[in-house]
Parts: sequence; C-alpha cells; structure tokens
Amino acid sequence: MTDMYVTMTPIHFDKMKTIRFERTNRLDQALVHHVAGGQHAGIIVNKEVYGDSLSVVDNPEMQLEFTCVMYNSRTAEMHAETRRLKFWFTKGAQQYARLDESYAFFRELVNPDSFPRDYTGFIKKVLKQLHGPRFPRFRRVDLDIIPLDKQEQEALVPERERRPPEQVLRDAVQMRLEEAYPNILSMDELVRILDVNDRKLLELQLEELEQRDLVQLIPLEGKNVGFRRKIHLRNQEVKEVKGTNNMQQVSVCEKPTIAIITNLLCEKLAVDAMIEQKTTFVRYRTEGGESHVYTIGSIGPHRVISTKLPMVGSELKAKISSASITTRLLGAFQAVQHVFLVGVGGSVPHVYEFEKHSRLGDVVVSAPVGLGQSRSPNGNGNHANKRGCDPVYIYCDRLVELSDDLSSEQPFKFVLKQYEIRDSSLLDCVGRVLDRFEQNPNNCQWAEILTSSMKLVSEGDAVNFDRPPSDTDKLKLKVDQGVTFDIKHPEVPENLVSLYPPGIPAVRLGCLGSGRPITDNDQLRDSFAKEHQLLCYDSEYDQVLESVLGNGLNSFLIIRGMADYVEGRRNTQWQPYAALAAASFMKAVILELPPCRLDED
Repeated sequence: MTDMYVTMTPIHFDKMKTIRFERTNRLDQALVHHVAGGQHAGIIVNKEVYGDSLSVVDNPEMQLEFTCVMYNSRTAEMHAETRRLKFWFTKGAQQYARLDESYAFFRELVNPDSFPRDYTGFIKKVLKQLHGPRFPRFRRVDLDIIPLDKQEQEALVPERERRPPEQVLRDAVQMRLEEAYPNILSMDELVRILDVNDRKLLELQLEELEQRDLVQLIPLEGKNVGFRRKIHLRNQEVKEVKGTNNMQQVSVCEKPTIAIITNLLCEKLAVDAMIEQKTTFVRYRTEGGESHVYTIGSIGPHRVISTKLPMVGSELKAKISSASITTRLLGAFQAVQHVFLVGVGGSVPHVYEFEKHSRLGDVVVSAPVGLGQSRSPNGNGNHANKRGCDPVYIYCDRLVELSDDLSSEQPFKFVLKQYEIRDSSLLDCVGRVLDRFEQNPNNCQWAEILTSSMKLVSEGDAVNFDRPPSDTDKLKLKVDQGVTFDIKHPEVPENLVSLYPPGIPAVRLGCLGSGRPITDNDQLRDSFAKEHQLLCYDSEYDQVLESVLGNGLNSFLIIRGMADYVEGRRNTQWQPYAALAAASFMKAVILELPPCRLDED
C-alpha cells in the first residue's frame, strides 16, 4: 500500500502568499525541506517556491474569504490581513458533503478554545486538521494571505462607544418604551428593566425625551406617574377607545379580512405606511395591565387590521401575554381569514451557498424547506408541487441533556414545537409575485412599493427608515476579546446577476426558527439552523402562532426583513429599513390575493 502524505508548500506571489496543503502519495524529493516524525509522521514541509514555478491549475470547489483582525486592548495595537481558504475534494464527493465538511473545517479552525493567536500557529492548525481523520474528503486546501495597507487596517479598528453615558441611557429608555408601546411603564419598572443605579440620571433622560415630544407622562393610581412612547401619526384619524364595549362596536362596523401582527414600533409604522384610508384605535389602561392599538384601513380591495404586540418573547412575559392579545384581536374581528406576522429577523449565514444567504435588508418568507429550494433560480420544477407537510417555523423550547460529556457529538436534544401552513393560499400569492419578477427582473413590485413608501414613513428624527450604508452590513465572527473575523459575503453567481439587482431586497423562501436556549449561543444557533435548514431566526413568536392556529386560522405567513445575523434584535440601525422591506413585500402579496368573501350574517 502506497503511503499517503500531507504536504505543506509556501508559495510567493507578487501581492500575496499562499500556503498549499495537499494530500498526496507522490513526493518531489527536490522540494522536501522537513519530514515530521512521531505522532506527526506523514507530514512533509516543502521549501518555499515562487508562483511561476508552482501555479494553480484548477479552480477551487469551495472558497471562503475573511479578514482576520487581532486587537490588543492593552497596547491598542492591531494587525489585520485578508485570508482566503480554498478547498478541493476527492473524486465523487457530493455537494452536501462538501458544504458540510468545509464549514466544519472552518468552525474547528476558529474554535475559541483552541484558536491560535499567531500566524505560525494558524498554519500549524490547518496542517494538523488535514493530517487527522476528521476531514477525509479534502484533497487540497490553499490558504491565501493578503496583507492590508495601513488605511485598510485603520478602517477595521473596532468601533468604540463614543456616546456619553446619558445618551446611552436615553437611547435605552426610548427603545424600552417603544418595545412596550402602547403599554405604560412606571419609574420602578424602568429602573428594574434597565438595571439603573442612578435614578436621578434616569429622570433627567425622561425629561429630555418629554421635551422632544417623544414621551408622554401618564397619571397612575395615587401620585405615581407612568411613561408611554408618544407616537406622531400622520394622514390618518386617531380615536381613543374606552371600555370593551366600544371595541366590540368597532368590530361590528369594520370587518377586516386580513390581520397583520407586529412587535417593534418601526414594524408597526412600516406596515401602516402600506395601508390607505386608515383609522387608528387606541385603548389605554392606566391602572396596569394591557393597552391595545389597532389600525384599520385598506390595501387594494382588502380591509386589513394591524396591531402592535407589546414585547413578544421571554422578557416581560409576566407583564404581557402576546397570545392573549392575539386571541382578543381575532375574537373581536371574526371576519379575519388570513394572518401576516411582519417585521424583522436575523439571517442565518450561508457563506458557501449564495442562494440561501440573506444579507441585511433582504426578506425571508416562511415556507417549507422543499418549496424554498424549488423556488431557487437554480431549482428545477414547479414550486406548487413541493409543499408536503414540512414545518415553516420551529421553536426550541428547551434543551435536555443526554450526556454529561459536553464534548460528545450530541450531548443534548432540542425540545421543539413545529408549525405548518395548512392553507397555502398566501404561499400561492408569494409564488405568483416571484414568478413575475423572475420573468421581468426590471419590474420589481416590492421594490417599487418600498421606494414609494419611503416618502410616507416619517416619525421625525426618532425613526429613520433610510437604507443604511452597505459597508455597515458586516458578517462578523468573534473568536475572543482580541480576535474577530470579518467574513466575506458570497458573491452573486454570474448566471444569476440579473435576478439580484443592486439595492433591491432579495426574497428567499424557507423555514424560520426561534428560542432563547439556542439564539443566545453562537454554536447552538449554528447547529440548530444546520439541522433544520433554517434561513432566519426571529424573537419567539410561538405564542402568537399558537393563538392563530388555536382560533382556527390556517392561512398565515411570516415575513421577516433581515436586521442582523442573530434574531433581529441586535442591530437597531437596520431594523427600520428591514421592517419596511418586509412590509413592502407583504403589500405585494396582499395585492395578489383575490378579494375575500364574507359570510352574510
């Protein structure tokens, strides 16, 4: 049997250096510099050569480019360089195996527990990983190292907090009040939620927000005062509703057939920008408990109602029940036949698969995994035949340990709730909207809606719906306190360039996920997304979906604009634009929906 070696060859090019790692059973003795022994037997280090004498003869089958930034917080020194990993595989390796093995190779390479802090250690780790048995399909790996000039390095210096402490607190107060809207938060609740020690500083920031007409003071029982985010609604009538009977009277007069559920303030404002001839009904409660805000109007031939849930998910769960608000809405407006959940989410990075990789501002629509794959421009077939009963939303409730050994292959299992779309009416509309776009990419309906709605959404300086600069869309991987990677986004394949015009949100169909047990942990988030083929995470809408399905509504659709690469709540800069992109696609889908027939009472 012929011996198999792992060779390492440094190659010098004009503007970069390449380290080539190759599995081979043939050695060029004239190149050999060092033969390893002992536990490293089989590793061969070759002499340095120049590019002309050892040129690349074939294109890589997989490639990942990233910028490595090493920052010393004590000395303030920083070093950065671009590194490019190129992979070649053994004959017969399937595409899914290539994706799986190349991604696993990179994740192991940057594992925080064993990440090499210097250049030599990084190269040694690549060599050791290839020498071991874990990655048998690799035939060759090239590591390109491209130095950055001083100006390029300075652009990568980690951003530091430049806001004064009072502004940081003021922004946090405004965000919490926006999350809670239309509910009121007392001073004690704000102190607890924000974990503030300086109560006087908090009072000063609330006064500042009140002077800017962004906060409204609400008398509570006794001599206490509560705080509510003040909203400046334009081009619509606003009515305050007092008492349950008045809301029932509204539901008798208005019979919306479509309900739209949001959570963040920017999501509600974005959705309302799509609605015409609208009236907003607000029911406030000052004695504690829940307040409600509904906007009723028209989108095309459809009567719609939108609402904002005050803080979905685990936080503030004792105070607010998103499920009960949804149930109350659907119970009061019983003509509703379709439900949209519209807002922001976090993209699941697919750095090797462009067609699954959503960038910030792109849109992900809930759909079975099979449908999302068939809708890909490189798919093969009619999306209508790919549905099945696959879930469109998977919620991880908790983890159950299977083994005390956390280093084992599967030390725990995920306890899940899975939700399917039982009525495909809205997905059919999505398909028709996308079909038209693919036939004529120069006429993008949701992009036209997005552009026109930019003029309608304006809440003063408090909410900016403009698209942030493209250079703020960075896919970062933090290894530890001193090392981060800026991973390059996959480029648009040449054969798909016409379907991805610059500046227009791409729309992808696929399964969404959520659950604090996984979204708060980088490795769990990655492994869960990989196991269930997720395209996006959001902020725990399982309670809302339970209520929707529990009310007998089988036609629902989740539309998320990508605001970050976690679950949509970490990057407030992109939230307004992402919410507006999602709302714009929602409107395109609703305009495709035939008018709903109402049963005459």
